[in-house]
Amino acid sequence: MVQKFQKGLSIEGPSFIHVPQPCFTGWRFDPRYGIKIGRLAIETAMWINWEMVDGEFRVTVRVPKRKHVRHYLSSPLARSYRRPKRMGICHRGY
Repeated sequence: MVQKFQKGLSIEGPSFIHVPQPCFTGWRFDPRYGIKIGRLAIETAMWINWEMVDGEFRVTVRVPKRKHVRHYLSSPLARSYRRPKRMGICHRGY
């Protein structure tokens, strides 16, 4: 990732780097599963790593054989998520 930041800094003009990071606080899962969930997002194509340089699109992490999305959805993220007992005013009664 450091190389991506260095590459972005070396480019003349603006550059944008989007780093997807599983949020264990907001998504309510144990932090020890963060890397696993991030990898599953790539391996199941829920997230695709790509870059665009000089108008040319390129996938940077190729997954030769994708895992089925059920692996991501049945990950510790999905198993540990619990719906809050009390929702906000907008969701009252649903």
